[in-house]
Amino acid sequence: MLLKAPQVAKAWKKFVYHGKLDKTLPTVVARSWERCLTKLDPFTANHLDKLEEHRFKELLERYSMLIEVAKPIMEEIYLSMKGSGFCVILTDPQGYILKVLGDTSFMEKARRVNLSQGVNWHEHRKGTNAIGTALVEEKPVTIFAQEHLLKENHFLTCSAAPIFNSKGEVAGVLDISGNYYRAHPHNLALVVAGAKAIQNRLIMLESQKHKNMTPVYQHKAVYTFDSIIAESEKMQTVIKLARRAAQTESTVLLQGESGTGKELLAHAIHNKSSRCHGPFVAINCGGVPQNLVESELFGYEEGAFTGARARGAKGKFELANGGTLFLDEIAELPLDCQAALLRVLQEKCYHRIGGVQLIPADVRIIAATNKNLYEQVQQGKFRLDLYYRLNVITIEIPPLRERREDIGILTDHILADLSSRYHHAGLEVSPQVDQLFYTYSWPGNVRELVNVLERAIHLADNKIILPEHLPTTLQTLYNVSPQDGGGTVMDNLEVQTIRLALKRYGNNITQTSRYLGISRNTLYRKIEKYRIKI
Repeated sequence: MLLKAPQVAKAWKKFVYHGKLDKTLPTVVARSWERCLTKLDPFTANHLDKLEEHRFKELLERYSMLIEVAKPIMEEIYLSMKGSGFCVILTDPQGYILKVLGDTSFMEKARRVNLSQGVNWHEHRKGTNAIGTALVEEKPVTIFAQEHLLKENHFLTCSAAPIFNSKGEVAGVLDISGNYYRAHPHNLALVVAGAKAIQNRLIMLESQKHKNMTPVYQHKAVYTFDSIIAESEKMQTVIKLARRAAQTESTVLLQGESGTGKELLAHAIHNKSSRCHGPFVAINCGGVPQNLVESELFGYEEGAFTGARARGAKGKFELANGGTLFLDEIAELPLDCQAALLRVLQEKCYHRIGGVQLIPADVRIIAATNKNLYEQVQQGKFRLDLYYRLNVITIEIPPLRERREDIGILTDHILADLSSRYHHAGLEVSPQVDQLFYTYSWPGNVRELVNVLERAIHLADNKIILPEHLPTTLQTLYNVSPQDGGGTVMDNLEVQTIRLALKRYGNNITQTSRYLGISRNTLYRKIEKYRIKI
């Protein structure tokens, strides 16, 4: 990221002196600069919004639950980066800093710009910064060096992620800040994982607190578009289409291999839709015995069949009323049930098994399959008319092997999440594992990557995950003998490792060679040997 600093500095000067936005500027930064420049002077210290002692105490009391939940997670994050010149910060929904944990070496510099407890770091007070911009954008952001609008903050690099409550409202922000020359690409993944852990715990406590006071849906979508970790062009296209689909009431069909994240995307679509406050109900059509699928979908009345409950039972359509029904593995639905489902989609009403009363079907359908549904139609396994009913907005989710540029950021994010969950602070993968991950075909996709990393963190003796900590399938790939001909398997792996490391450290030769454990001269020779462009 250090190589990025001169480019960012040039873009900052171009904007503050000439009012022009550089095309290389991240969109989120450009939007923030335009919001802030009309209200703030980039060159002078702006009005400090710091709470008086008694008001700060009141604030701490008001957000005591948030602080209590966040404290152990903040301590775990700080422990993993202690001594690296960073601090971990928690704010309230207005941007007031509630708690700071950090290295003394950095905290003195932080206090000079009032990055301290009781101070408001919202955009309208401190200009473009990770805390304030994350609050406005309601998504994770990193603000690096001169991406901060105010000149006094140019020494900072900050990564922040919003924390949401059970109503989908911002409850606070978790942030990691430090000197920009110590910027690390893992920080954003670490803070996103920490914010998600705080959020999940907070929602659980809120549900327990209010379960006798307000209705809480048992069926709730927990993921949002911010939960989708991806930088590849293919996944950005998927996310863009899914966001548009969320704004409609149309049926959505998600197609992709097992483990690609179809249910996660379904959650995100629901939470971005007008039905976000309603229930999100999921059913695995392939996991229900064929003779029970209709009763699971539509419910049944008392005495409808042998073994039925005395007072009958609601089906998934009834439970999802006012919300979203997610039909996973839709291709496994028996043909007779397909006919019943088609009828409900056409008529917008149904009746329970054994019942006569028509029940309105106020649900939005999201279906998913790991099969080509049109091929299933041609083979006589799926109804053509139902296919057309479902195939309104179809989203194809690419397998992990077709978006290899996401493997690195996914690895960082998953590792940070698992490290926090299992209290294995500071874990990272070795260069050899990095290259194996990039080369491997990942037939199980993201789900397999999660499982591989979860296994590895329990086997790693130190804080580095090595090839011997991986399953046999990946170890075999690493230990494969070189092949004759235009480049060995290991040569190809080495090329991918060097490319990944260069990308991770922004083409910084010193940092890349240190990470790879080789000298700068050796790295230069290998770059020349493999004709790697930097």
